[in-house]
Amino acid sequence: MVGMLIKSGLGKAASKGSALISKLAEPLPGYKFFVFIYDPKTKIPFVTDFLFEKVSGFGISFDFENSESSLGALDKAIFHPTTNFKSLTLERGRPLVTGQALGKLGKAVSLAAMLEMQANQLKFTKVNILLALCKQWPIPCACWLFYDAVPSEWSMSTLDASSSSYLVETFTIQYSKYEVISL
Repeated sequence: MVGMLIKSGLGKAASKGSALISKLAEPLPGYKFFVFIYDPKTKIPFVTDFLFEKVSGFGISFDFENSESSLGALDKAIFHPTTNFKSLTLERGRPLVTGQALGKLGKAVSLAAMLEMQANQLKFTKVNILLALCKQWPIPCACWLFYDAVPSEWSMSTLDASSSSYLVETFTIQYSKYEVISL
């Protein structure tokens, strides 16, 4: 029976399908990625803000204690939990060119420029953030798009004369929703 399948070509199709499934089951590398931050109105990425070395913290937590439920098919309970988006954390070595210096060229072109001090008040500009993961550089194999992102925290690493570490800039970002982009 197997011999007949192979001769008829079905065996070849099954083996190609098996190879495809094995390719899809490969874990994605977590070290080949890029981040595009852009103004949702213009869709133009900020030119200084894609060289992040670490991205962490994105996800969703579910609150079932304060959730509503209803009965679905076969009298099974369907829960509608409250969802809370976790904070997105972006880290990078501190760049030499600041958002303020680049802002002199025209519109704000960096994540740091999202925060503008005007009359002792902070002004926030909402942006969208695209996170793309690559198997082969620079072709994305998985993407996430974070909407209405605003910084909730900004910090720099500790300056320490006794170590040889680099200065790291960290942005903690809140966002209203995210979607997985099919490729």
